[in-house]
Amino acid sequence: MSKDPAFLFYSESFLLGCLIMPFEDRGKYITLLCYQHQNGHLTEETIRLLVGNFSDILKSKFKIDENGLYFNERLDIEIEKRKVFVDSRRENGNLGGRPKKPLGKPIGKPNAKPNENLIINKDIIKNIIEYLNKKIGTTFKENSKKTVDCINARLNENFTYDDFVLVIDYKAKEWKNTEFEKFLRPETLFGNKFEGYLQASKIKTNNQNNISNDRKGKSSFEIIKSLGENFK
Repeated sequence: MSKDPAFLFYSESFLLGCLIMPFEDRGKYITLLCYQHQNGHLTEETIRLLVGNFSDILKSKFKIDENGLYFNERLDIEIEKRKVFVDSRRENGNLGGRPKKPLGKPIGKPNAKPNENLIINKDIIKNIIEYLNKKIGTTFKENSKKTVDCINARLNENFTYDDFVLVIDYKAKEWKNTEFEKFLRPETLFGNKFEGYLQASKIKTNNQNNISNDRKGKSSFEIIKSLGENFK
C-alpha cells in the first residue's frame, strides 16, 4: 500500500505554536514534519542532513522515542486518526451495503457456546474505563464499540490491566491541562501507539526510581551538590 499523501494541518495551532520561532526554523519544522509523515521517526543525523542546524527551539517541538528517534507527538496522533478514518471507509466500501436477510426460519438451536474470553474481557474493559474516568474526570462508556475494539485488540496482544493503568497514569500526567488533553480518550490511548506509550511510561518510572534510590540517605546539601556535578 502506498503512503498516505496527506495529514490534517491545523493552521491556527501551527501559528500559535511558532510565534517565537525564527522564520528559518519554521521552514525547517515543516520539512521535518513532512519527512516524519512519509518515513516515520527520525535520527538526529537524518535531521541534520535535511535541515542543517537543529536549534534548541526546533528540538523542543520533538520528543524522543524508546529507540532514540525524534518525532512530533501531535503528528503521530493525526496520522493514527487519519489511518483509522481511512480504514473505516475502506471497510464500509468492502461490505457493499447491508447484508441480506436469510430466507426462512433457522432450524434448531445454535451450537455455539459463549466465548469465555469475551466474558473475562468485559470485566477487564469495565475496570479499565472506570479507572480512566476516575483519573481524568470523564464519562466514557465501557460498552462503546470503538472502546471495546481498542481494548480487546490490546488484550489479544497479551497486555494486562496493569499495563493499561500505567499508560493512563503516564499520559494523564503528560497531557492533562495542555492542548493534548482532548486526546485523553480510549481510541487514542489504547490504539496502535499503546505499546510505545507503555514503554515510555516504564522508562520514566525506572528513571524516577533510580533518582530516588540515589538520593536515599543523602542530605539536602549533598543532593544539590550532586545535581550541580551532573551539569558540569
